[in-house]
Amino acid sequence: MNMFSNERLAVAMRERRAIKHFEPSFVIPEGDRKHILSFATELDLGFNMPPLRICRVSDMALREQIKEVGFQQPQHTGASELWVVCIDTKALSTKEAEHARTQAMFYGAAYSQALMLGAASLGYDSCPMIGFQFGPVGELISLPESYVLCNFVVMGKRKKAPLTRGSKLAIEDVLFTDELV
Repeated sequence: MNMFSNERLAVAMRERRAIKHFEPSFVIPEGDRKHILSFATELDLGFNMPPLRICRVSDMALREQIKEVGFQQPQHTGASELWVVCIDTKALSTKEAEHARTQAMFYGAAYSQALMLGAASLGYDSCPMIGFQFGPVGELISLPESYVLCNFVVMGKRKKAPLTRGSKLAIEDVLFTDELV
């Protein structure tokens, strides 16, 4: 059964918000975690072997340590899931390896968005996170030398509503034809 219908994905894209406060006792079932991950790994970025590597941090003591180097943000320990999104630079082509960190951050952002949309299409809330000290987190999770730590994706069930959505640009202010004026 395809859990990611076009309709569910469209709703997820329109309604997904970055949630800061989660229900700490809520648990995302293993089957749903696998579906979310499979959704993200279906993202075609032109690789035979996708470079995505995720460290799922389930140990609460480790999550507390990450919170310490993450500016005490409540999502680190409040969310059901804390996934550290990394890119293995060994999986990048020779050309890309010259700019490995820049490319890794691009791929990490794309995979993270796919993870969050996959979660939203199943009714879960999420938040991308870059507010943490990358070096100490890398040490805490034993980050291999060839990996670039990109960001966190936290997922779960919202405890309180997000802030109101900011204004958006009109389509005619986003898409231009032939030149950007």
